[in-house]
Amino acid sequence: MDLCALRHRRWYPRCAISPTLSIGRDAVDLPLKWRTPTHVFVLPGDDLFARPTSFVEAVAATMHAAHWHEFQLTTGLPDVVAQFVARCGWPPNAWLGYPVNNPADADRVPEFTRLAVPVRFLHLRCVPALAAGDLEAVSFVMVEGRPPEVERLRVRCEAAGVRLFVGERPERAELIAGPRTAIVPAAPRTPFRAR
Repeated sequence: MDLCALRHRRWYPRCAISPTLSIGRDAVDLPLKWRTPTHVFVLPGDDLFARPTSFVEAVAATMHAAHWHEFQLTTGLPDVVAQFVARCGWPPNAWLGYPVNNPADADRVPEFTRLAVPVRFLHLRCVPALAAGDLEAVSFVMVEGRPPEVERLRVRCEAAGVRLFVGERPERAELIAGPRTAIVPAAPRTPFRAR
């Protein structure tokens, strides 16, 4: 089973850093032009919430308006996301992940799992010791590569009923544990509240 049944695309929305410098290659409203439902990786390898607030709000508004797509992004800044969600809400079609690049990153997993977003996942580049509650509070776990600890994690994910995907790239990850049903529960449409 794939991460999702939809076609995959990557989206790098353009952000103006200064009057003469911008990063990213795509228009902020580009997903609105894609009519076929798509699973969209937002700024793969980068953190949307490390960008200016006005840019984050524009990207979130596009995700909310493009309700026929699923959006997947990761952030290492759960405190910034919590403030954003309290102020603006969260697009129901957006999946939020927390990257664990080293064992020290695992210290913030409990903070991440408390975020009020409908689909939370862990993106592990190493397999740290995780509390049982950390696994039960996420929709799925994605492990990059195939580290030796993945078998222990597979057993824990099976026990918690959490999907475990393993692979070199998220869009090519293979399900090795957990239910083989849809990841995203039906979520009610709520208005997005940009400042």
